[in-house]
Amino acid sequence: MKRNYGIDLLRIAAMCMVVILHIVGFGGVLTNAKTLSANYEAALFLQIATYCAVNCYALISGYVGLNSKFHYTNIVILWLRVVFYTLLTLQVSSFFGFQHLLVLQLLVVFEYFQG
Repeated sequence: MKRNYGIDLLRIAAMCMVVILHIVGFGGVLTNAKTLSANYEAALFLQIATYCAVNCYALISGYVGLNSKFHYTNIVILWLRVVFYTLLTLQVSSFFGFQHLLVLQLLVVFEYFQG
């Protein structure tokens, strides 16, 4: 299959939007901003504008993976990557003094796996 650079660009944009969505939502930017202030309105706009990113990323993943073969080893490799980058992010954030981020991320991951 020939590489479609427009799809790759949309995937990169969707990934950046997902990061913004997590920072605004789970990072507490929206909840800590004073209601109806300029910061609150800007955070609310960012959250609304980036809501479609998860759907776009899912559609892109389905489109790109439509003709690919499924292998169980890909799931294991994906989980190992997720664990590696999660631990790396937690270490870097705790190095820079974001201990509350460490606890918050661990709680979010724990609640996710509890269902």
